Amino acid sequence: MKLLASLFLVTFFLTATAFAQTQDKVLATVNGYEITQSAVDNIIKSLPAGAVNNKNTAQVRENVLNSLISERVLLNEAKKLNLEKDPQVTQEIKTQTDNILINALLQKKFGNQNFTPTDKEITDFYNQNKSKLKDSKGQILPLSKVKPEISQYLANLKKKQALDSYIEELKKQDKIIINK
Repeated sequence: MKLLASLFLVTFFLTATAFAQTQDKVLATVNGYEITQSAVDNIIKSLPAGAVNNKNTAQVRENVLNSLISERVLLNEAKKLNLEKDPQVTQEIKTQTDNILINALLQKKFGNQNFTPTDKEITDFYNQNKSKLKDSKGQILPLSKVKPEISQYLANLKKKQALDSYIEELKKQDKIIINK
């Protein structure tokens, strides 16, 4: 039993040591700021499908790394000039922070909801609005031609209605004073 416990401890120690040694590789350092392999990889993962292939992977990695270096150099210069204390910059940072928070909230609230209209909803909309769905010659467009646009319109309408309803719900919870 002691042998088994000893083997477990040795295995655990070796695994922990190996894990500690596989830290994120530092690809570049700009005034002490480390740009890591994972930072480059995360950007590459966010690129559109097909942007990276076996032939251009090394070039894309180099471009992303150079971009991150340039970004850091510019950021350092902006900080040297104390631009982060400029009132316009401060306001823009606040605005961007607010927008990020709102987007995160909306993603959390509505991210898993399906706003795709049913075929019946699309057909009903088409039938109610046929007279407005004409081509340049005045001919009514067939449903098959306008279905994607109708679907997108109805999905956006559902999203807007859900958002408006959510905002009204939140307004009831808050104390709002409108000065006249």
